[in-house]
Amino acid sequence: MIGVSEIKTFRPASRLSLKEITQDLKLTQQQYDKLKKQGLKQVMSSGDMTCFDMLHSLLRGCEGLWENDDLDCIIYAHALQSHPDGHDLLDKLKMIHELQGVPAFEISDLNCASSLMAIQHACHRLSHSKKNKALILVAEKCYSPFLRTITDISIISDGAALCVLDRHTESDIILDISMYIDCKITQSEHMDEETFKWFQLSYFLGIKKVLQLSLKKTNKTLNDISLIIPHNVNKDTWAYMGKSMGIPSEKIFTENIGALGHANTCDLFLNAEDVLQSKKLKSGDLYFMISVGLGGAYTCMLMQR
Repeated sequence: MIGVSEIKTFRPASRLSLKEITQDLKLTQQQYDKLKKQGLKQVMSSGDMTCFDMLHSLLRGCEGLWENDDLDCIIYAHALQSHPDGHDLLDKLKMIHELQGVPAFEISDLNCASSLMAIQHACHRLSHSKKNKALILVAEKCYSPFLRTITDISIISDGAALCVLDRHTESDIILDISMYIDCKITQSEHMDEETFKWFQLSYFLGIKKVLQLSLKKTNKTLNDISLIIPHNVNKDTWAYMGKSMGIPSEKIFTENIGALGHANTCDLFLNAEDVLQSKKLKSGDLYFMISVGLGGAYTCMLMQR
């Protein structure tokens, strides 16, 4: 069965405090208080490093995790639609790391949820491939200060991660990947005020719907789930979701929200790396990974440790 054999992350050492961001963007005291209440304290800042730089740095220490001729594909997922690295980022990385023969493409269709969409595509390819592994890359950088905030929702971090999928792994097996798209709010960049308010109000309802979809498909119940690993949007979202579904707060991993911020497609892997290196899960435990993309894209992946 296909599973995740490795997760590695790049976490910039520099941090920007909530107060610094508030001052730089001239946020109101009300906005500052709301973000602080939601558990956000600081974000990671990559300084002069680009997405290419972060991925290059990450890949330099990871070449031994796969054989190049055993890679079916490389998929680069990102939320920001364009950046100064340009569309040749993958070509440059492949050239430097001698991966020229591996098919590679980008996914950004579901914004922050593009990371799980990339894994779904890679799993589909692997299930029809003679090769055994696929490489998922994610990287995010706020090239403009104004990209740092999603109004009243979160503050954005920089960072990068990679995920290796393997057809023959015996742990962290992928049991299901489910998606739900709210067609009323698919316009992520041009939502009017009324639509954006609906997105804020319906956020946790979409999460609830996609989780229920996955549980139904796999004939599982919430009682079977040991842990939920979400992305770091804010604590309020996961508190509302947990309360509405009867999930105890200790079953939802939110420990990184304050320290790392919301790194778009990356923080799901930041959180998973920390969880899998800890003793929070034992062999055989079921757990969810959840990510939501601005514009009403809800995704979850059910895994078995």
